[in-house]
Amino acid sequence: GVGRANRLFNIMQDKKKTYVAEFSFGYETETLDSESDVVLKTSSKIPNENEIQLALKSMLGKQNQVAPIFSAKDVDGKRSYHLARQGKGVDIKPHEIEIFEFKLLGKKNDKTFEFEIECSSGTYIRSICRDLAYKLGTVATMTALKRTKCGPFELFEAKTVEDICLEDLKSNDFALTHLKTLNVSLNKV
Repeated sequence: GVGRANRLFNIMQDKKKTYVAEFSFGYETETLDSESDVVLKTSSKIPNENEIQLALKSMLGKQNQVAPIFSAKDVDGKRSYHLARQGKGVDIKPHEIEIFEFKLLGKKNDKTFEFEIECSSGTYIRSICRDLAYKLGTVATMTALKRTKCGPFELFEAKTVEDICLEDLKSNDFALTHLKTLNVSLNKV
């Protein structure tokens, strides 16, 4: 958001988002991503593409999700990651999310698969990774993540700060296309 549009930033963020993520099966870390130590390894088999495809279908739609304990979720006025780093118990309440699309894009190696996920704002992709693995009777860790779309904004249109020019700026109307409009007449009866 630039200028007066900066006030609309939170409204603009509350949109569908699309991510491309890699999930590696067979181990789980404390943070559910590759930024921390492995806390659980399983010797169970790595799921195959057919098993994953079946599980993906069951994850579509509205559902309650529990955010990772190492997240910015507010727990009694504090960020949950602060509490988790202090070794305190963190009780994160589930919140409603929606997964609109969940596609398997391909297999990266014998344990890692790439996915595209379109979901509601407030969805944790690390939690989706964990939940998918649990549905498949194993564990997994998110090893890569890229947001490719947020509302009408797409990554392929992104520019660096050095390359952006005035013509590249989008209007407030473009940024708020997800909101319903109501036209009101100012004529008195």
